[in-house]
Amino acid sequence: MNKKILFAAVGAALAVVPMISAQADVKVGGSAHLSVDSLDRGTASDTGSLFVSSNSSNIFVSASEDLGGGMKAIAYFEHLYTQDVSTSGQANRNNYVGLNGGFGTVKLGHFDDSMKMVGRSVDLFYNEQLGESRAITRQGNFTDERLANTVAYESNNMSGFTFAIQYGLEDSFTADFKTTVLGLNYKAGPLNVGVALKSADLSATTSTSATRIAGTYDMGAFKFAGFYQTVSDTSGVAGADRTTLGLGVAFKAGNNTFKAQWYKADELDNAVTTGGTQTSFGVDHNLSKTTVVYATYAKISNDTLATFGVGGNGHGASAVPAAGVDSSGFSLGMRMKF
Repeated sequence: MNKKILFAAVGAALAVVPMISAQADVKVGGSAHLSVDSLDRGTASDTGSLFVSSNSSNIFVSASEDLGGGMKAIAYFEHLYTQDVSTSGQANRNNYVGLNGGFGTVKLGHFDDSMKMVGRSVDLFYNEQLGESRAITRQGNFTDERLANTVAYESNNMSGFTFAIQYGLEDSFTADFKTTVLGLNYKAGPLNVGVALKSADLSATTSTSATRIAGTYDMGAFKFAGFYQTVSDTSGVAGADRTTLGLGVAFKAGNNTFKAQWYKADELDNAVTTGGTQTSFGVDHNLSKTTVVYATYAKISNDTLATFGVGGNGHGASAVPAAGVDSSGFSLGMRMKF
């Protein structure tokens, strides 16, 4: 009897699925990305150096519904999961709901802001591989982030130009701290250039701001990338200003892409010998349109008081050294999108 009831319940649930999918276009996807890393953080007492890293592996669900008159309702949910160990806690990533139409797109939620997206667009190491630019460009947990409690507007394409405005609310009765991000992008033929401005209140008396300009020029076999960033009052500290520069080049040959990337963070204006330089080399081999295997090498040279380390951010394992010590790593990995 219980089996009959169970089968009837399952049958009823399956009967509902076509009705649900008829209401909205739902897609499921994601990526599985793991690597084996050999890391060195320059610590004499370290006895291990090999790591298996889960690198921003994720699954997402997106939905859109035609509302008529050229308007659509949209929703997106993305969830990070860890593949190298068993863990009960996983992290949410981009999540939003919104409307899209001839006016552009309006979204509410928690998602990558324009400043982060400008940086991602020129990083030849995916923002996930060992050697990714965020090891150098992420300043004060401010320049490469998702923006919480956000109201955003994104324009449609206008002769190659698009722009976005994101406003992070304080979401509190007792504070009035807000974050504002403006983004402008131009794409035409081989050229893709982005600019982002970001400012945030960190407390009742402190704030920080940043400007980021980055672009790529794709010639087919060769792709060139450039990056410029300046941050004022990093972490709300007056005078803690820093400029970061980056250059990259990639060369495609058949199913292989050879690439090199150089990023330099100058010392803080109020603290000498706090700069660092990362140099990254890699080769990607495409097994298909969705699956790639690769090898990368990265090294960061630190000034006397700097602690920049390879890895971290989108890449699972990291080698954060003591102040003034260099770090480096070699990585073999595989990424599959689905």
